[in-house]
Amino acid sequence: MSLTTDRTHLFRGARLRLRDAAPALSASPCAAVVLFSDGARAEAELAPDGTGFRLRVQPYRTAAGTDIAATAWQLASDADGALRVTARSTS
Repeated sequence: MSLTTDRTHLFRGARLRLRDAAPALSASPCAAVVLFSDGARAEAELAPDGTGFRLRVQPYRTAAGTDIAATAWQLASDADGALRVTARSTS
């Protein structure tokens, strides 16, 4: 599954979209790739978590050369089908 964002990194409020008519969001964890606006990409895992989802993103480097550490994020589904980052996850 591929997720795209119009940002170079994730933060509270950032939005992600499923790319290329990806399959519906699963009730079990699945592998994902996050594609950032600068062309960087990061391996990730998307899993259901309560009423939303948890996205665990592996470390990656932005096109500008900034190293981004592994981070987990809480996501919520928006009415338009996008996923919105609601908080940094502690797990």
